[in-house]
Amino acid sequence: MDEGANLIKRDQSIEALRILAAFAIVAFHAQWGDYRWWHSGLVVFVFLAAMFAARPRDEPRAMLPILRRLMVPFVFWYAVYLAANFATGRPLLLADNWVTAFLAGPSFHLWFLPFAALILVLATQLSRVSDILQLVSVIICGVAGFGLLFTSASWFPLFWDLPVPLTQWGHAIPAALLGIFIASIIRGGKVTLMAGLICIWPALIARQFGISSIELAYYAGFFAIALAMMLSRFWPRNFSVQPIADCMFGVYLTHIIALAVAARFVERGSFVQVLIAFGLSLAGVWLARRFAPITRAVLG
Repeated sequence: MDEGANLIKRDQSIEALRILAAFAIVAFHAQWGDYRWWHSGLVVFVFLAAMFAARPRDEPRAMLPILRRLMVPFVFWYAVYLAANFATGRPLLLADNWVTAFLAGPSFHLWFLPFAALILVLATQLSRVSDILQLVSVIICGVAGFGLLFTSASWFPLFWDLPVPLTQWGHAIPAALLGIFIASIIRGGKVTLMAGLICIWPALIARQFGISSIELAYYAGFFAIALAMMLSRFWPRNFSVQPIADCMFGVYLTHIIALAVAARFVERGSFVQVLIAFGLSLAGVWLARRFAPITRAVLG
């Protein structure tokens, strides 16, 4: 396997970035500070998911494990948040249309799971086609991803009028396309060069054009991804954040509950609420995975 494939396997710098991205998502949902910046956590999550799925492989990836890993937790937490809404007297679902209601679920953060399942399946299928068709598809992903990002100020406001989760899908699509694109072009010794280019181009674009809120999140997210890629060469070999990083999917699924619990004791939208909610989610997920391994089916 070449260096590019190894880079996006289990590099601890990227795993550390996953932890920071999960914390940013908790901060975003808590609306702490200028929370537009924290939306970059979602960009990182989507980008890395697509990049992992589209990376070069010796053997094709099976579809069933992908769907099981995402849709089993989706169904489980769909039921949990549905029950919580019923118990607290809130509307059971976020949308009236049954299709969007299913995709959004009873909590606004669950939209990510069916979206990620779709992206991972498409990215995996792309890795199975012929080299020529794969090349054409990758070019399309790159052009479309950058094109959508650079024109987001024009098209993204249209998504605000659409039902949940289509707004979230619109925000995440460029990250998914660019994740596939980057995974396919990273090769050999060009990794650091590519990471540097990813790091530089947002600043160049920002100097020429006005920045929309979606671009702000993408620029911060891409800068973080590029930095993590470059730091992978200098990460201490004996220092692993994997046990914590393995809990981040579970933190994403449970942090809404943790935010509600923390809000009973501290000010809403404060850093303390974010810190407590992240800590509660991490501790709960780690304990469940450690002492009740069966919970990994719904916590990742």
